[in-house]
Amino acid sequence: MFQAKTVLNGHAGPIYAASWDGEFLYSSSGDKYVTRWNLATGQQDSSFTVKLEHAAYILEAGNQSCFIGCTDGTLLCVDTMSKKIVWEHNFFGNAWFSILIDLARNWLIAGDSEGNLVVLEPQSGKRILHLPLATGKIRSLTISENTCFVSTQLIGVLVFSCENWNELASWEPNELGSNAVFVNLKKKRNHYCRKGCAYCNQ
Repeated sequence: MFQAKTVLNGHAGPIYAASWDGEFLYSSSGDKYVTRWNLATGQQDSSFTVKLEHAAYILEAGNQSCFIGCTDGTLLCVDTMSKKIVWEHNFFGNAWFSILIDLARNWLIAGDSEGNLVVLEPQSGKRILHLPLATGKIRSLTISENTCFVSTQLIGVLVFSCENWNELASWEPNELGSNAVFVNLKKKRNHYCRKGCAYCNQ
């Protein structure tokens, strides 16, 4: 039986996203604020508050940065030490639905509501890659080894190589799209394929 260890109160609207950086929990809300929490005390850290012009459905914290994706298409990086905005972009004007930090490759990957996937350099915000996938909402991003799994609203799951971003496979788990992917590393296969493959059906 699960019991709540800590209850965090402070936002004046529904909470859309939360991210743990190993020290603090960061959260975004319909009140258009991003704030952080000390889970040891259960208190809001008043020294870090970001007031947004539009709400943020997604944020990701790590490596002394908090990356925030807003509903108006603004994507920004806040230095969690200095509390200053490092960079800010609005490429497409669409709400962001997914953000992933890939420390191994020094990438920030983000997906929006119209299927635009971008790869940025986290420190500078420089755009490395743009894939216009036209998949509806990119709901989540998962990297396992050299493979990126993109969960989408309209197509299901797309699988890309992290070496050259070639599409390796795609499949549709159900007609409502896909929200997330979990990779079980204990059951490794040397390929990813489409529905109906003799190997994956074993």
